[in-house]
Amino acid sequence: MMARHDASLVEALTRDRRRFIKGLRYNPPPSRPFASAVLSAALSSPVALYIVPPGADPDYRYALDTLVAESALPAWIWAADQGPIPGFPRREAIRDARR
Repeated sequence: MMARHDASLVEALTRDRRRFIKGLRYNPPPSRPFASAVLSAALSSPVALYIVPPGADPDYRYALDTLVAESALPAWIWAADQGPIPGFPRREAIRDARR
């Protein structure tokens, strides 16, 4: 189920031509929050993108809130069972080095 939401996120980021790094979940259990991706050209710092999976229990949300509070990165959160992907943080103006 989560893979479908990850794929939707990657498709939306690609369609919007955003620069990002995709997080790969190797060992963490699905019950542990994990940044699905990190936007690398947004606002004044990278932004961690999190997906709250459908049916996530309150412990998952509490763990995510704790992770976000302790992180140095701003967070963007999509509660997948509450609607479509919300808008992404605005892009940082990137100057063309050739000018």
